[in-house]
Amino acid sequence: MPEIFCPVHKEVLTDLREIKSKQDTRHCSAHEARLNSLDSDAIRIDIDNRDQWVAINQLRRLVWIGVGAVTFAGFVGSIIGSLVMNWMRLKP
Repeated sequence: MPEIFCPVHKEVLTDLREIKSKQDTRHCSAHEARLNSLDSDAIRIDIDNRDQWVAINQLRRLVWIGVGAVTFAGFVGSIIGSLVMNWMRLKP
């Protein structure tokens, strides 16, 4: 990427020296610790998110199994009910 300022000019060199001296006096380790903490939090949140989606998908599967079981039970119950009703009609 091309430089925005020409480093040959005296004003730019002075500004660059000032910026470098300010950067050297700053304690970036605190910022680095915060970034590492945020990274670990993001990883933990991602794992929690993944676990929640696994639980949601398991719950969906159980709901669909329950819906299928209720539907099957209703179908079998209607067949048995009609057989019992026919048997009761034929019985004197």
